[in-house]
Amino acid sequence: MFHWNRKKSNHQTEATNMSENPESRADISRRNGAKSKGPISREGRENSAKNSLKHGLLARTVVLHNESKDRFVRLLRSLQAQFQPATPVERQLVETLAVARWRQLRTWGLEKSAIGYQLRHSTSTTPDLATEDDVTQTTVALRDFTSTSRYLDHISHAETRFDRQYDRALRRLLSLRNRPQADPSGGLGRDAA
Repeated sequence: MFHWNRKKSNHQTEATNMSENPESRADISRRNGAKSKGPISREGRENSAKNSLKHGLLARTVVLHNESKDRFVRLLRSLQAQFQPATPVERQLVETLAVARWRQLRTWGLEKSAIGYQLRHSTSTTPDLATEDDVTQTTVALRDFTSTSRYLDHISHAETRFDRQYDRALRRLLSLRNRPQADPSGGLGRDAA
């Protein structure tokens, strides 16, 4: 095999470097995607609009009627910007990250609301409690709440489940990116053609 002594274009250099460099095609796609200024052609803008429909469908599936779909979409987009998914599987894992995080945030809000409700109830039914400090009021409210309900146990269980879902999706995403990519030439090497 002989090599031409001519200057290679950037595209040729990158193609050559890809076969010599362990950097994956997905990494290169992510890097190039970060340079993007958005769709320019009509077709590109239409595809981009379809993406927002996909986000909207996911938001309608996950976000409750009293929650903000816009906040969920911002969370999803921030994770997409951070991880730059390059394949359908990576996109699904990033969506799983967003959904798990959203549900975890919901459980925190539910816990806060339940404790706040019980705190107001306890202080209104026990007038002496109103003279106590905030920590004592909260402690008594939690004691009263947990003695009559397992609601906080259920919320804690859900929080743990969503945390595991997030961690599992993140580990899978990172392991996909660290896995060696298959040789596109089928093992024949660069100069086989």
